[in-house]
Amino acid sequence: MDIFIVGGSGRVGLELAKELSDKHHNVIVGSRSPEKIDADGFKTVKLDLTQSASEVAEAIGQVDLVYFTAGSRGKDLLQIDAFGAVKTMLAAEKNNIKRYIMLSAYESLNPDAWEEKPYSDLKEYYQAKYLADKYLMDSTKLDWTILQAVALEEEEGNGKGDHATEQSVAIPDVGLTLAELAEQDNTIGKVVTISNGDKDITSLFKDA
Repeated sequence: MDIFIVGGSGRVGLELAKELSDKHHNVIVGSRSPEKIDADGFKTVKLDLTQSASEVAEAIGQVDLVYFTAGSRGKDLLQIDAFGAVKTMLAAEKNNIKRYIMLSAYESLNPDAWEEKPYSDLKEYYQAKYLADKYLMDSTKLDWTILQAVALEEEEGNGKGDHATEQSVAIPDVGLTLAELAEQDNTIGKVVTISNGDKDITSLFKDA
């Protein structure tokens, strides 16, 4: 498949690019600073989510699948995490791309949960993710999957996971999970979760 990763210079995005390349997909990584990416096995293009949806569509081009893994780390939640994501959805539809996979956060669609820690410390982030996720679900005709990850940890992955039974998840295992979703059409139109665990990620979503 031809696959475009939005936010491919981030921690998860790079792991995803490596996993997809290992699976012999044609991977294109979009980043505001593509020159800073050590691109081994995939292509890079300049993508600025503050630009118009038409410019975003031009950068993405014709592919089979779009991933959204971008994040501003709280620096520009409206322009990047919320409306930036929406522009990539508009771009996908403009380019007649059907498959779209969103990396989101556990409890992003449950505002009641944000009143308590640890979510209350990141309430504005969850608000941005909620807006993006709801737009994807309710206002597009894309074949979407939303992966809600628990707290990301920079630790070595082991290819194992579970459905949000733990409070953290290794970043490499999130990348692996996203890559597996590309081949799991049974997750289209579904919200799925990932955390550390003891189940094989390659088979975790076969019965989603």
